Amino acid sequence: MTNNTQIILAPGVELTENGAKIPDATDFDSWREMLHGLKRVKSTYHHILGDVVRFGRNKFDERADDAIEQLEFSLSDVKTATSVSEFALPDRDGLSLETIHVLSRETEEGTPLREKWAKIAKDEKLSARELQHSIRRNEITRDAQIKQASGRGSGLATLGAVESAFAKWVARIDEDTLDDAAKDQILESLWPIVSFANDLSDSMND
Repeated sequence: MTNNTQIILAPGVELTENGAKIPDATDFDSWREMLHGLKRVKSTYHHILGDVVRFGRNKFDERADDAIEQLEFSLSDVKTATSVSEFALPDRDGLSLETIHVLSRETEEGTPLREKWAKIAKDEKLSARELQHSIRRNEITRDAQIKQASGRGSGLATLGAVESAFAKWVARIDEDTLDDAAKDQILESLWPIVSFANDLSDSMND
């Protein structure tokens, strides 16, 4: 179950469906605390969603999935949240969503290997990409080593080609004809790209 962190943006701030109403008297420290609160919301969203989805499915069976579909939760959000919620490790604190996804995919539940790499990921502050390569090589592997092993530099010169190829691929996909198995396969294939984008975004925010 998700830990008991309570999300409070700042005293006097009223949250509505259309945004936040912030008192004019709010000082800088309080405003800065709002940013911290929003970051906590972002980092805990899938943890909380996963717990809620798991509870609903356990108690209400198919009615839960009907409700999730009616409320238009994306398949990728639900899949990610479920993966996080089912992740078996006593202490998930300090592990990012992407890191947990890698651990759940690359290691088996209840094994020393999962505990070992979870601890290493925390201690060494490994990105999800670094963790995935580290587990597969059975040694700590940094981004610079990954790039060197691939024979590539920063990759910036190939981004245009990647974007063009992806756009052509998407144009050929008819989402209405895809079953859940096909969607799952696509999500699994695209996850490294999503993980890299999230890592890049976090590095810019830092």
